[in-house]
Amino acid sequence: MAFQPGGIECVTPLNRSTDESSFVVAYCPGDCLTNPQYALQDLLNDLNTNENRLDKALHYDGFSGFRDFINFHRLQYFKEQGRLQKDLSVKELMFMSGFTSRSSFYRYFANVEKMSPGEYMDMLHAENK
Repeated sequence: MAFQPGGIECVTPLNRSTDESSFVVAYCPGDCLTNPQYALQDLLNDLNTNENRLDKALHYDGFSGFRDFINFHRLQYFKEQGRLQKDLSVKELMFMSGFTSRSSFYRYFANVEKMSPGEYMDMLHAENK
């Protein structure tokens, strides 16, 4: 399911394990996903929808809910910026990506990537040598 102004249409579901963006992302304004203050109600207002419809669309795209959706996209942004700005620390990239809690970020990162953020950055640095 994807959001269109005024409704949801059926589309091919995404494989969340890829770096492709969810269709919901296409309707987010600017840097909403990296804004640490961006909340569920903001997304509902931006999409002009209700929580039930959003939840269905997020589940269709492979997310368990809003928090999972936003953390996934923040993590993708972290990885992208990690490749582009290797001089920044994990902490700087974490905050730049919209995460506000170091422990939540590390837990989420390790759960998804099966390594720590530091190990990921070391891997990126080793690739460039």
